[in-house]
Amino acid sequence: MPFKKHLLPLTGALIFAVFGCKSIGKSSYGNLQIDQRLNLVAESQQEVLLLTEPSAKQVQEFVQKILPSNAGRYGYRQVYSPELIQINENGQQTKIPISRQTVVYKDAISSESLTLDLLVYNTKNGRRWVAEPGTDTPELLPNPQNPSQILFIGKSKLQNPLNILDAQTQQVKQLNVEGLQQAIAKLAVLKPDEEFGPRLDWVSQPKWSPDGKLIAFASNRDNYQNTAVWIHDVSTGKDSKVIGIPGTTFHIYGWSSDGRILARSVVSKKQVNSNQETVVAINPITKQMQELAQGSLIAVSDDGNTLLYTTRPNQPSSQQIYALSLKTGKKQLVFRESPSENFTGQSVDFSAAGDRIVLTLADRNGQQSLFVYDLQRQQPARISLNPGTYRGLPVNWAGDHLLIPLEDQQKLLSQTLLMSI
Repeated sequence: MPFKKHLLPLTGALIFAVFGCKSIGKSSYGNLQIDQRLNLVAESQQEVLLLTEPSAKQVQEFVQKILPSNAGRYGYRQVYSPELIQINENGQQTKIPISRQTVVYKDAISSESLTLDLLVYNTKNGRRWVAEPGTDTPELLPNPQNPSQILFIGKSKLQNPLNILDAQTQQVKQLNVEGLQQAIAKLAVLKPDEEFGPRLDWVSQPKWSPDGKLIAFASNRDNYQNTAVWIHDVSTGKDSKVIGIPGTTFHIYGWSSDGRILARSVVSKKQVNSNQETVVAINPITKQMQELAQGSLIAVSDDGNTLLYTTRPNQPSSQQIYALSLKTGKKQLVFRESPSENFTGQSVDFSAAGDRIVLTLADRNGQQSLFVYDLQRQQPARISLNPGTYRGLPVNWAGDHLLIPLEDQQKLLSQTLLMSI
């Protein structure tokens, strides 16, 4: 049945002004304001799935009334119960049934018993799983070809391996535990200084390949001074280093549609603010690295065909943001900073189709606004935000709308605006 809880049209209490373009949205509905915190679960051109999160009022109630009574792991459920809302292209809202699923597994490194709290729902393409808001469940990364195979990094007190949850069987497989145990023992022999190290960064920034067969990640396991690019082969269960360069740190952002790892390489220099940053694409099979652009990679589109990068990232009020098409090799200038307006980095997101971008800007007084750019039309738009309600939280695309979080801290009112652009 239609779900219409607290659904309101955009009111005068929340003032937004759009400058610089005509409406370019494809949905038939306009702005929707919902009196709940919402997080994007899934999106397409036709519909979006949004999950409610604890509101400011619920968080305060939990901290003041529930937490002091030692209510246990699930005490928050006394004040908050998640809901999943589907909004179709006509603006119709439907509440999607969800159920809870708890997975408990033993971490082989710390011997701790760890818990994953999941929410399960059904789609026309099968079952799906997301982390339950309010819990300490880590970020879940489903395999793009098999959503029941879910990648995550645990939250034990010690070093954490990569893990894959088989949501169908509720079994967790920890990857290369023996290698991590050996790395921990090797580091212990060095008796690292608590402040100055060296430190082991076993795995970070994991990303599935488009075919779901490989996992790219960053690690300094064989050289504490540099972070290299590694892959895990799901079929063989083995880790292998793709590329590591002395004095260079790699940060992984995703994969291109043709199966290359997209990363930012940083060459450290002794001089302050003199690091050299480069956008690179790395073939995991041949281990060849191609330099795509000089600058700092900041985002990759969902389809892996377009990326965003900034130039001169170490110089204030001088950044230029470019979009680079990996299909054509052509770049276009999206935004140029000025002394009166700069890119904050709080929000940067591609639309589901990869044809539009949203960025967060700020003027010299700290007043924030949104910058929307249509790549096909090369058309910009600026959205002025009410500083009394917008609190600098990340803004994302949700289908053809912007998902804008709003907070009235005095009234403890949490809202979300779905804005048509």
